[in-house]
Amino acid sequence: MISSDLQRAESYLALLACVYSGSLVLAAVMASKIITVGPLVVPAGVLAYCLTFLITDVISEIWGKDRAHTVVIGGFITLVLVFVLTGLSILWPPAPFWPHQQAYSTILGSSARIMIASLIAYLCSCLLYTSPSPRDRSAYLVCLLLLENGGGGGGGGGG
Repeated sequence: MISSDLQRAESYLALLACVYSGSLVLAAVMASKIITVGPLVVPAGVLAYCLTFLITDVISEIWGKDRAHTVVIGGFITLVLVFVLTGLSILWPPAPFWPHQQAYSTILGSSARIMIASLIAYLCSCLLYTSPSPRDRSAYLVCLLLLENGGGGGGGGGG
């Protein structure tokens, strides 16, 4: 039988994982707007993306790096689903009476290259941030190589 303290801790972890994934989705959607923060010009998605680092810090400190790593992988899968389903919704013909397809496509559409670059940058940055374990050494080296050669970045989706 699981103690009530352990159940409560697992509930908090699940809640943080949900907020983490929600923040990633918001960052991806908000990234199409460019804002100024003082002298900086940044995608609006950074507002939501900032929460993700706070959440991974909390998870890592309380539940350990392995749990934080699992949440990061779950966030990556969530972003892949968001990009695939958003792309599908843009390609799907709108209802005949709906006049907003162009605006919808403009705001939510991104090129495949930018989406892929954002996902690579996200995965590399988060794996580097949450995974010092030896089993991730090869992923660490691949991420370093991609980042050094300009393989990450892009305009959206928390990358």
